[in-house]
Amino acid sequence: MELSKTRQQRLKLLVDSVGLAEFSERVGRSKTQISGLTTGWRNMGEKLAREFERKLGLEDGYFDQIADDKDGNLVKTVLDKVRVPLIAWESLLGEDSGQPIEVIMAGNNIPTSAQALEVRDKSMLPTFAIGDQIIYVPDKAPRPSDFVVAVADGEPVMRKYRVISKDVFELVPLNSDYPTLSSNTSAIELCGVVVQLRKNFD
Repeated sequence: MELSKTRQQRLKLLVDSVGLAEFSERVGRSKTQISGLTTGWRNMGEKLAREFERKLGLEDGYFDQIADDKDGNLVKTVLDKVRVPLIAWESLLGEDSGQPIEVIMAGNNIPTSAQALEVRDKSMLPTFAIGDQIIYVPDKAPRPSDFVVAVADGEPVMRKYRVISKDVFELVPLNSDYPTLSSNTSAIELCGVVVQLRKNFD
């Protein structure tokens, strides 16, 4: 089967299962464009196929494989996922437009209010490395030992939450080269609790 036909068949299976409007919203493309791709009026190129796979959380090359009996389970996996905006750390300070950098897919056990950030420093090594993605739930109350996203003295950070007393808590780095932050000495706003880590293996 020609690659263009294989991609068309795979795409049509997903669109028929999710619905044209829902699929278009998830991949950020117009319904007219998606309709044209499913009918064969337009061909899905390499770049677009990889873009759809990334936005839907599918394995690389999914659209290039001939459909098989496992497709029903894959469609269910796509349907069960929620869209999580990957935002810039500066968004926590209100210093950018608030528009997401991209949208990633997560399991339906993740609240729809969740947001994602990309780790950008070494403060939480070895567990969290630069390039990893974290998903956090805004305004969720932390418990001792939770990993949290916060703004401390005007700087967005991720740290481990440690209770010192009823009124005092600390934000502890996993990397001892970085300072522990205390609510006694720093102005700290807790922004949410980390619920998922996505490792970057590049």
